[in-house]
Amino acid sequence: TTKAFRFPNIPPGTVLIPSQKHSVETHDRKTCQRVGLPCTPGFALTDFKSQGKNLENVILGLYGRADRRQDGTWDKCEFTCLYVQLSRCKTLQGIQLLKPVSVGDFVAIGPGQGMVEAISKLDVLSRQTISRWKQAHPEER
Repeated sequence: TTKAFRFPNIPPGTVLIPSQKHSVETHDRKTCQRVGLPCTPGFALTDFKSQGKNLENVILGLYGRADRRQDGTWDKCEFTCLYVQLSRCKTLQGIQLLKPVSVGDFVAIGPGQGMVEAISKLDVLSRQTISRWKQAHPEER
């Protein structure tokens, strides 16, 4: 990258990719040349948009939805987003991370408060439904 160098009109951190020339001989023994960048085109997807896809290689940023906190640190990734991102790639070898993660990053991730409250509410509703059904159908116990 250009991080340690200064080039006019090129921002620091720019990755310089030199072009390459490729020659191919045609069926009538003529040579065809092409000059291009040695890159494979890629694309970016959100975790939501990637659901249901199986990808050979992925580069993941396992951080939260906000860009950054006031102190410059990244938010933690929600556990559902983490699952979706990590499960899109067919192999572990096909996953690359934009930043290192620690075991603590994974252990600290859990359902958000809204999810915990929703699960608790569903648990209460489930118990109430079962209780009402048993009262309405005592012969089916």
